[in-house]
Amino acid sequence: MTASSAAVREVTAPGAGVVSVRDRVMGSELLLIAVDPLDGQLRRALERLRELEQRWSRFLADSDVSRLNLAAGTPLDVAPDTLTLLATMVQAWRDTAGGYDPTVLPALVAAGGAASRHRPQHRTVLPATAVAGGDPSAIVLDASRRTATIPLGMAIDAGGIGKGLAADLIVLDLLAGGAAGALCSIGGDLSMAGRPPTPTAGGSRSSARRSMAAPTPSAGPAPVCW
Repeated sequence: MTASSAAVREVTAPGAGVVSVRDRVMGSELLLIAVDPLDGQLRRALERLRELEQRWSRFLADSDVSRLNLAAGTPLDVAPDTLTLLATMVQAWRDTAGGYDPTVLPALVAAGGAASRHRPQHRTVLPATAVAGGDPSAIVLDASRRTATIPLGMAIDAGGIGKGLAADLIVLDLLAGGAAGALCSIGGDLSMAGRPPTPTAGGSRSSARRSMAAPTPSAGPAPVCW
């Protein structure tokens, strides 16, 4: 799906220093919270999330993921973030002894999951050779040349692991850029680190930590499959 064009909505919470943004990205509801961020940090975080969506969405023909799926075993230049995504997929497959499988996309498409539920005009396109259930260890990554190769017959989907990785990257970016604490939730795939918000009058530090760990979803459209 394409990125939302909605403007950034930053809200400063009572008790200075906490700024939050609610929006949609990767077909899901987004919540960003930063403690003592520098000016513009959340706006830049949202811009990066949109860049990641453009690179990783299987519904966009020019994304790195779509290009790799159609490349029929040919090495392609990809963004460094995409190399990180692919390495994360392969490691998760190994860590779970195949319980997590990033190569089931052809089965999902065959079962009716080709179109984005958020924007049905955007559809997954796979080559006729694509079959579900490949060997992720056969994915070839070349960090020095910034290329990746998906074997002929394999097709991958960033899915939930892409959202979780995106949340991790954004939290790391916010902390590296000067924020004292950060939380990013993309459709419930959540990452947080650093100092939690300072408790307001009548609150407690434990309640502040719980609010960082389990943000309350805003009213609005339910998250959809990305």
